[in-house]
Amino acid sequence: MGYTHRWEHGTINPSDWEKVTARIAPLLRDRTEPLGLCDVEVTEELVFFNGQHETFSVSPAATSFDFCKTAQKLYDPAVVACLVIFAEEVESFSWSSDGRPDEHAEGIALAGSYA
Repeated sequence: MGYTHRWEHGTINPSDWEKVTARIAPLLRDRTEPLGLCDVEVTEELVFFNGQHETFSVSPAATSFDFCKTAQKLYDPAVVACLVIFAEEVESFSWSSDGRPDEHAEGIALAGSYA
């Protein structure tokens, strides 16, 4: 199956979505080039980016289960950081990964930088 991150969540209320996007928007803006991101979109309806393997996309509108195979490419820390931020700010959000905790360290640190 490859190196994959998976997540699920219920409908995300506007207050929690605002907290998430307030943290994620500068993270993605500041790290677009170093992490090889393109097509970055952080709006009231979507957090989305392309990391040159598979896209990462989360919407607050509906209950969802999704995944992103990163193949541990350059954008993997951005995916992990976003998942950490979502899990910290949204009670119904949970995620899992094929990766080990040490493989998530850079993403976890990146998320903490935008707390």
